[in-house]
Amino acid sequence: MPEIISVSKTDMPYKIHQSSMKIFAEGIFNGKIPDAERLMSVFENSEIDERNLCVPLEYFKERKSFAERNSDYLKFTVEFSVSAIRDCLSKSGFSSDEITDIIFISSTGISTPSPDAFIINELKLNKNINRYPLWGLGCAGGVAGIAKAKVITESNPDALVILVTSELCSLTFLNDDYSKSNLVATSLFSDGIAAVLIKGDGLNSQKGINSKIEIKDAMSRIYYDSIDVMGWEVTDAGLKVIFQKIFLQLLKKN
Repeated sequence: MPEIISVSKTDMPYKIHQSSMKIFAEGIFNGKIPDAERLMSVFENSEIDERNLCVPLEYFKERKSFAERNSDYLKFTVEFSVSAIRDCLSKSGFSSDEITDIIFISSTGISTPSPDAFIINELKLNKNINRYPLWGLGCAGGVAGIAKAKVITESNPDALVILVTSELCSLTFLNDDYSKSNLVATSLFSDGIAAVLIKGDGLNSQKGINSKIEIKDAMSRIYYDSIDVMGWEVTDAGLKVIFQKIFLQLLKKN
C-alpha cells in the first residue's frame, strides 16, 4: 500500500497579524465599495490570527504589473519548493536521485516550462523523472495530488513520488480591484509551500523512516453548476478573484 513517509512545509519570511491586514484593507477599500465598514467584520469572522506572506505588506501598496508579480511567483516558488523537498528527503533517508516522479500543483501563477522543470534543474533530479504539473485545482490541489501519487505508486511499487504544492495567493492581490470578492480574499488567503514524499510498497519501508501514513483509498466528486463559486478571472491586470456562495456564507455571521 502506498505510504506518506515525509512531510515538509516552508515558513514564509513575513508573518502579519490579522489586525494589521484589516488596517491595510481599510486603507484600500473604505470609501470604494458600499458598506465597506460593515464588511470589514469578515477579518474577525475568519478566526485567523496570523498570516504568512512571501513579501512584506509594503509590497502591495504600489501597483505592480501581472508580469512583475508572476516573476516573483516563479522565483519564490522555486526557492521555497527546493527547500521543502530537501527537508523531506533529509527526514526520509532517500536521496534526490531516487525520486522517480514529481507532482507539482499550483493555481496562483503561470510558467512554461512549469515550475517543476526549474525545481528539477536546481536539485539535479533524475533526468528520467516523470513530471505531472497540475494547475487550477485550488484548495483541492493537495488532496488531488495525493490521489495521483497513489495511482502512480500502485502502478509502479518501486516509485518514489515527491508532491509539491505552491500557493502564493498574496501575489495575485490587485490593489485597484474594489470588489467585495477581493475584500473577502484579502481577509482569508496567504502564502504557503509544502512537500510530501510518497513511496510504493516495493521500496524498503525501514530506510530512515520514523513514521508513515498509509494511503488506503481516494475518490473525487464533481458538483455540476458550481464553477462560479470560487476561482480566477484572467484580466489584463492579472488573476482577479471570484467568489459567490463562500462570500455570502461568511457574511451570515454578521
